[in-house]
Amino acid sequence: MSDPAARTNSTWNIPGDKVTVTQMPQPGARTSCGPPKPRAPAPKPTVQDLGNQTILGLEVHGRRITETIPASADGKEPERTRIHEEWTATDPGLRGFIARESIDEEPTFKTSRELQNFREGVPNPAFFQVPAGYQVVNKPAPGSNCPANEGTPPQFAPIAPPPPA
Repeated sequence: MSDPAARTNSTWNIPGDKVTVTQMPQPGARTSCGPPKPRAPAPKPTVQDLGNQTILGLEVHGRRITETIPASADGKEPERTRIHEEWTATDPGLRGFIARESIDEEPTFKTSRELQNFREGVPNPAFFQVPAGYQVVNKPAPGSNCPANEGTPPQFAPIAPPPPA
């Protein structure tokens, strides 16, 4: 569960009684230490525009990204195809809000999630409270312990705000 006001992401273990609360990085902050790890160039993904539709009264735009993931150099992992379909809100105030998403990376991974209830407004803070009896594990924002983040500006430009409607 994401709480943008508190800038946290919470992951619940079910079954279980543990919740991991991760602080979101500040916009423009580095999220990893050290230089980027070299990777073999991957083939360019195919992007398909899926058009607009309405999910729970929310106007959304969809796209499907299909990419081929090369086999591992040691031959332990075969080449596979990953299909990522995402439907995001088109309203300027909700830009980037994901209403439906599916990832299919056969044969190893398949997941989907879809908005089940939507009401615009400030959510009740109680929705983000950890129930009694749960152990809370706090994690810092990714990359926040990097020496490069201490008093230095990020090495890339922050994400620009969306253009006016």
